[in-house]
Amino acid sequence: MNHNQIKRGLLSLAALLVSGQPSLSADIFWAEPFNQSFVRAYPEPSFGDPLEAGSVFDLSNAPHLRIEGRIEPGDNERLTNLLRKKLPNWQFDMFNDVVVSMNSPGGDFYEGLAMSDTIAGFHVTTFVGPGDECLSSCAIAFLGGQNIMTRNNPPWPSRYLHDTAIVGFHAPFSSITASIPIPIGTPLNDRLTGQLADSFYGQARAAINEIAARMARWQVSSDFVFSMLSKGGGARSDMPLHEEYVLIDDYTRLVETSSVLLASEMNFPRQITVNGAQEACNFLTYFNTRRTFAVFQASLGTASYVNDDVIAAGRYVFGNEDRPPVYEPIETVAGRYPELRTSGAGVTTSIHLVPGTDPTAFFFDGFMPGLGPIQCSVFQFTDERWYVKTFNENVHASDQYGYLQGREWTPLELLDYETPYPVSEFVALGWSMSWIDGKRLETRELENFPEDIRAIEEASFNCDGDLDPAAQVICEYPELSAADGRMAAAYLRALVSAGPQVRDSQRRWIALRARLCRPEEIERENRRRRDELARCLFGLTNVRTQELLRHM
Repeated sequence: MNHNQIKRGLLSLAALLVSGQPSLSADIFWAEPFNQSFVRAYPEPSFGDPLEAGSVFDLSNAPHLRIEGRIEPGDNERLTNLLRKKLPNWQFDMFNDVVVSMNSPGGDFYEGLAMSDTIAGFHVTTFVGPGDECLSSCAIAFLGGQNIMTRNNPPWPSRYLHDTAIVGFHAPFSSITASIPIPIGTPLNDRLTGQLADSFYGQARAAINEIAARMARWQVSSDFVFSMLSKGGGARSDMPLHEEYVLIDDYTRLVETSSVLLASEMNFPRQITVNGAQEACNFLTYFNTRRTFAVFQASLGTASYVNDDVIAAGRYVFGNEDRPPVYEPIETVAGRYPELRTSGAGVTTSIHLVPGTDPTAFFFDGFMPGLGPIQCSVFQFTDERWYVKTFNENVHASDQYGYLQGREWTPLELLDYETPYPVSEFVALGWSMSWIDGKRLETRELENFPEDIRAIEEASFNCDGDLDPAAQVICEYPELSAADGRMAAAYLRALVSAGPQVRDSQRRWIALRARLCRPEEIERENRRRRDELARCLFGLTNVRTQELLRHM
């Protein structure tokens, strides 16, 4: 972390809020055990065999301590007394199953730290359950969740959240009156401003030191901590959650905070789009390597997922502003599933995955820094579930997961590269897509668009009419509606310039969109499936718009 990053973090951390709201301590009490079981949304490394996604996580027999409401000074003492009464002997109780569930908007930063220390000291699990929120200092306390798994080994993080829960972090803040008592009407002069700045800087530095001292114990990444310190905080009710807080809302954040996502049930989509297929490949490679997968080319059987410049199947080789793009034919096999092709010279053997000709399957060629070319296939088995598989053994031969046993590093078993992995609705989110706010589409400024077309904000058709599935989704998402309207306007102008060529290519694009996004088959009643369809339509619409620009 360089000097400028630290400076920005300090400035964000020193963001202040004057609040006149009365302080109400949290309600902390022993509650009834959870009367429902949950399932793990993702596979988890564990001692011995990995825990499979979809495996049951049962809390029905766990003693349940509940924290409700705003966290204020004195709450940690009550929490400590309740836990000490339940677990009086640390050596005897170190393998306990107590769960501390939380539903709190936050409150006092240092009290949250103290509660985190207490929870870690008793080695109990933290959980933010269905529909609950744990924000600000509550999220700090959440990071204390850990268990002793085996004697003579460090504690294992034990913190869980439900996929309908909200866990959000931001930089700590304080009130001006808590920093320096200022009588009402006191003029703000240079001396007072300097005192406030010195006080705020001291508070920021002290808070950073407190967080840094706990990073190793919490087993959270430095990237996550810096993201948290870069969120100014302030509890502004008019701000979207993702702008005010760093949320644990995608697989990357789970990894960075050593947290586990639970769901009430697992959903395996009957159909996925090219976006869901690519994200499944992203997840599989990231899970094993903690590296991202750069996709160069994808295909549906023999149909190339490229732009209008390529009609036949082809793989992008090179191209820039000075040289036109060059494409190579994609080798395929006359079967449903991909096959391995090996070739070698001497003792060197390369492994390459060749896609099948089945138009329902997806195939991706890509590259991963440090590991080289990657091929990934997403296809259906006879059980009608979708599966994702890479055929690159080095993707799965990772040393990312393991634990110290004495002085020896013991690796944990990972996903088997010889076995396809089922694509659940969470796997189809990849490593960076939010399960909370998936409906949010990334807007794209088209700087080279004519100003009048750029200003279009509505779909190209009447959203009140009898709509097909694609049109229904287009009308539901404002960003997608605007993208459709702009593409239609660009098409009309390009049609004047290029005539039949543009008309024919538009028909091919519509057919390709149907094959890649599959609006007729996607389970649109499921919010995450509908969001995936919207992302697919949005991405292809933007690609098509860029193609049309060249004909205007």
